Amino acid sequence: MAKYIQIVGTPEGSTQFASMAPNFPVKAGAVSSILNGYLVIQDGSNAGYFAAAPDATDTDSFIFGVANAPSTDTVAADGVVNVYRGTRILARMFAKTAGSLVSTMVGSKFILDVTSGNYTFDQGTTTKGFIHLLEILDAVTGECLVEIYTS
Repeated sequence: MAKYIQIVGTPEGSTQFASMAPNFPVKAGAVSSILNGYLVIQDGSNAGYFAAAPDATDTDSFIFGVANAPSTDTVAADGVVNVYRGTRILARMFAKTAGSLVSTMVGSKFILDVTSGNYTFDQGTTTKGFIHLLEILDAVTGECLVEIYTS
């Protein structure tokens, strides 16, 4: 089973955005290219469209939110994706390498790691980090409570 981002909510004082439209456009080319729990960014190749965040996504990307359901795009037809948005999102997420988690990382920021469909945060890379580690929930599995800063 792939690891993904599980929404917990928004922190106190954060704004949850009301969507102007219930769904956001996704360019054709794959079947459900954005899965539930995937981080959604502005598609850099197709203006006005959104895509699943790739490996090494950091603060240079327009981070839009987290998908609530799989996108409806297909190989031949554009689709849409429903996105949970907030200025900051509280979520459960896994570390790239559970064995290297240490309590001194709490409070640090990290970038996204995407390997074989698994969405984890790369605790080996803190430059331009947008994932803020709040709490280590399970050091054995690498499950953590994180805060994701969105654009």
